[in-house]
Amino acid sequence: KCRYRKLVQQHLNEVNENEQILKNYNESLHIDNQELRKMLKQTNSEKNSANRSARKAKKLAHERLLKYREERIRRQEAEDEAIKLSKLLKKSDKILAQYKEIINESKEKKKEMQKEWRSAEEAQRHGGKKSWPVWVVQLICELLVNGTPP
Repeated sequence: KCRYRKLVQQHLNEVNENEQILKNYNESLHIDNQELRKMLKQTNSEKNSANRSARKAKKLAHERLLKYREERIRRQEAEDEAIKLSKLLKKSDKILAQYKEIINESKEKKKEMQKEWRSAEEAQRHGGKKSWPVWVVQLICELLVNGTPP
């Protein structure tokens, strides 16, 4: 009996030791669990903060992209307008050169409106009479026929 008693007592002691070990292990797990909960809360708050930062960065990037596209479109429109204006300027320069050429030609062909001698003999003699050229008389008659004063 004594032997059984010692065995049972020994077995109870082992059980108590194992129970104490399990209690200590349970307490350490409980402490670890609390630390993990704190870390989880901290991680979740960091995750939320990172998500907010990411959304802000994405929104900012989108706004910058839209602004870049608008500026690129405006720059292209300005370049197109500048090209149109330069082409128009070239055309205007050509037209201006043509008009200058026409004016120069008309200056060369321009007739002076002054009285002329009737003949070369009268021009050599003194006291000859000057008269208007025929084209001047025709112009005056045409103006009078149209009702415009000369």
